[in-house]
Amino acid sequence: MIDEEAYKKLTQSAVSFLQGRRRELISELKKQMDEASGELNYEEAARLRDRIGALEHALEKQHVDWGGTKDQDVIGLYAQDDHYQLCILFVRGGKLLGSKSFAPVKIKMDMAEIVSSCLTQFYDDKAIVPDEIIIPCHLPDEEVIIEWLAEKKNKKVALTVPSIGTKNALLDMANDNARNLWEAAHKKEEQKSAALLILYEKLSLSRLPRRMECYDISNISGKHAVGSMVVFQDGEPDKNSYRRYRIKALSEPDDYAMMYEVLSRRFARGESLPDLVVVDGGKGQLGVALLVLKDLKIKVDVIGLAKEERAMISGKGIIKKKVAKSEDRVYLPGRKDAVYLSAWPHALRILQQVRDEAHRFALSYHHQLKQKDDMGSILDDIADVGQERRKILLKHFGSSKRVREASLDDLQKVPGIGKSLAEKIYNHLKSEK
Repeated sequence: MIDEEAYKKLTQSAVSFLQGRRRELISELKKQMDEASGELNYEEAARLRDRIGALEHALEKQHVDWGGTKDQDVIGLYAQDDHYQLCILFVRGGKLLGSKSFAPVKIKMDMAEIVSSCLTQFYDDKAIVPDEIIIPCHLPDEEVIIEWLAEKKNKKVALTVPSIGTKNALLDMANDNARNLWEAAHKKEEQKSAALLILYEKLSLSRLPRRMECYDISNISGKHAVGSMVVFQDGEPDKNSYRRYRIKALSEPDDYAMMYEVLSRRFARGESLPDLVVVDGGKGQLGVALLVLKDLKIKVDVIGLAKEERAMISGKGIIKKKVAKSEDRVYLPGRKDAVYLSAWPHALRILQQVRDEAHRFALSYHHQLKQKDDMGSILDDIADVGQERRKILLKHFGSSKRVREASLDDLQKVPGIGKSLAEKIYNHLKSEK
């Protein structure tokens, strides 16, 4: 579903595009992208960036059409100290058809070495070699690279360093794109660094929270209880470091005991300690985290993040609950009152992203276990369907939902099931709907 405000913006954008007001639309989208980036809402900023890129490419295609017949690639480069940003434009038959950008790199090399390295790596990786490659400078190994490219294409390939005309305009465009990409990435890094510094100062942390781990618990009345650990490095998710835990010790619902188990299992390893531990919850969950770390003699900064209504004091000294949307509050060890970071939205946004990601990761694992258990319970009632055949069905279809939705023909195609058993399973699942 899409909310009314977002729908209105999309409609207005479509109207502007159809009316030909594309440059005005690009300016408005850039403003929205800056606002989203400023609020550390990087997913929305990325979506807007992609829309801006598509519109700019549409405009570029209208103006870059000089009637040529060659296929050309144009390598743009932006350099700032030892940082380099590359961008390649793809021109086919005189029309700009697309581009490819690369992550900024920091390396002590001159421009010619960077371009040479880009050429050899990019075209050695299944990229189509065009008739001509426009580059920003001459290369010391230019003749060798031309020979290598011609070998790959089985045809002569030109390396061109233009100074005037359409080719130079294309090179300027590629260089501008590279500069814009670098400036956007640099601005994003500056905002994240500033947000981390605010967290360090306002939460009285012992170190800058470059590596943060957040923990959450998900269960329904104690069933299928799981815990999650997500990791953010320098304000960005490090998904390779995520961990999930199936709660072992409890069958009754006890979120505090579950959190204790998860944290104990994680920190018993005593490796790769984070700069900051975030637990999804208030003073209770914070206390559990502190107890675990104390038992294991580990010193790490810990906070609790909870969404609660904020108490307001009227002029008569009467405490009132705020009726408006609830607000995230941060609980710190040894401090009675919570800290509110609403005055520093960039910093708060990072904590919210970490917490929301931990919640999503825990919930997805909980649903996965529940689906498997539900399907096992349903199939238990069918004769000749034991544990091995349940595994075969789940592996074949990928999820219990797909098993439920499978047709009779689909079930009959599963190896090891057979026509007769497939009919039993199909009829049973149909009766359960």
